[in-house]
Amino acid sequence: MRGSIYIFQISTHAMRDLIKKLYNFLDNPPQVSFGTLGIVVLVVTLLRTYLENYSNPEPIGGFTSPYILWGYFLYYIAVTLSIAIPVSLVAKEKVRNIITLLVLSSPIILIAPVVDLIATGGACMSYSALRGTSLIYSFVTYFGSLPKNCGITIGLRVEDALIIFGIGSYIWRRTQSFRRTVAGMLGSYTAIFINLSITGIILTLVGEAGNVAKATEYFMPLFESSLLAKIHVFGPLAQDAFVRHINSFTVFISRIMWILGTTTGAILLFISSKRISKAILGNLRMVRILYYMGLTFVGALFAVKFGTAVIPITIPDVLAYIITLLSISFAWLSAVWINDATDTELDKISNPKRPVAKGIITESEAKEISLIFGFIALAGGFTVSYHVAILIACFLAAFWAHSAPPLRLKRFFLLGNIAIVGAGVFAMQAGYFLLEPTEKFADISGVLGLLTAAVLVIFVNVKDFKDIAGDRAEGITTLPILIGPKAAAILIGISALIMFPVITILLAMPQVVTIIGALLGAAFALYATFAKPVMKEWPAFACFFIFIATIVVTSFF
Repeated sequence: MRGSIYIFQISTHAMRDLIKKLYNFLDNPPQVSFGTLGIVVLVVTLLRTYLENYSNPEPIGGFTSPYILWGYFLYYIAVTLSIAIPVSLVAKEKVRNIITLLVLSSPIILIAPVVDLIATGGACMSYSALRGTSLIYSFVTYFGSLPKNCGITIGLRVEDALIIFGIGSYIWRRTQSFRRTVAGMLGSYTAIFINLSITGIILTLVGEAGNVAKATEYFMPLFESSLLAKIHVFGPLAQDAFVRHINSFTVFISRIMWILGTTTGAILLFISSKRISKAILGNLRMVRILYYMGLTFVGALFAVKFGTAVIPITIPDVLAYIITLLSISFAWLSAVWINDATDTELDKISNPKRPVAKGIITESEAKEISLIFGFIALAGGFTVSYHVAILIACFLAAFWAHSAPPLRLKRFFLLGNIAIVGAGVFAMQAGYFLLEPTEKFADISGVLGLLTAAVLVIFVNVKDFKDIAGDRAEGITTLPILIGPKAAAILIGISALIMFPVITILLAMPQVVTIIGALLGAAFALYATFAKPVMKEWPAFACFFIFIATIVVTSFF
């Protein structure tokens, strides 16, 4: 008897200690970097997929394709950020702390496959999104009736219930408000439901709501007529049409998850810090974003002119085009912020209004912003194809090598500009492989990239004129410092005179476009020669955008 009482006392003490530690964790969440949080989500995703494999009919189940794992990873990120929005609005807590708590609590999703394995012996673990019955009915009845052929299983329902009630308990502890608690729980359930209902929402939009049989019937021909049918991973395309369909469906959903995750992330940033939001919006440098988008478009045009590429206009392809351009933009923003973080002293002389130089954003914040934008860019690229992801990674690497220690190539004459030119070539090749996802890097895009780069090496020096004072103070040698602003301006003008018509010849454009390109190059060369006191960079970009617009109009209208 005494032994039983002793064990009970020990158990009670241990439980109290556990609850005390849990409350301390909720009240004082650890300060964890976003990179570490991303690793936690990835690890939990791998473990969840591993557990699901015990009842998956495929030989290696969820590990059959990197795209499946990546799709799961982006899904869990999108769900986490979606839940964080309503919780942050009602819980009176910092957004970062809420995200940290959600991610560090994410091992709870390992419950679903375990429950299903116990409940059904693994006979019903083929998880799928809501795509049958009315979405409204499913919402008000907590995902509807239990499915006979899997779908939203008992394990998923238990998992989601634990998440929702856990969030409710947290909000109640923070606010002691019944209304806030109910609002947070309802908002969390809505976020989970929407992410689980993507397929059903699409079927509803195309007039097939509630028709489960129509899902495959609708999506399979859609995917086969799109570029998704060409996407593969380090090997030949799958010969089996259904295997290709599963791979295509996963990539398609991962694109939607990327858009949802990016959108919810932007909303959370605005909620959490208007200071950082305003700094980012004020430091976009849209002219450069449009410049890299233009190079991406030129690469896509290379694919149409010299490859077998067409430009399909299907839902998955339109998403791919948008994500590619946005990913290139995020890659550029990553480059902007790592450059600002490492050029603080230089910018105080040449660009004192930039956020880091002005003291609005700290150097550590700028580096974290750069890393987040870099991840978003890579994540988006991989939802398009692994070629595009690799080229975006090269784009990021080129700019980091240009700006960040230990390389910081901008210190050395021409090496820094070669890195920037490399980034431009990578953006162009990303456009090429967007439309030619089964080609090899040894094809014509590499030749065109090298030829374009040879001219761009001189032309990109236009950016250095505004930084002459800062570069000189930091001991950085640029073309305007080496040979003087006037001589550098004339040399850059000559490069423009060569570059524009050469690109039209490489693209096999009509003669009139070559003439327009030559006139634009000549106009800029004249400006560069006679500009006083020093050349500005905006006329160079103006000529470039007019040139790209001419190519677009000539090619498609």
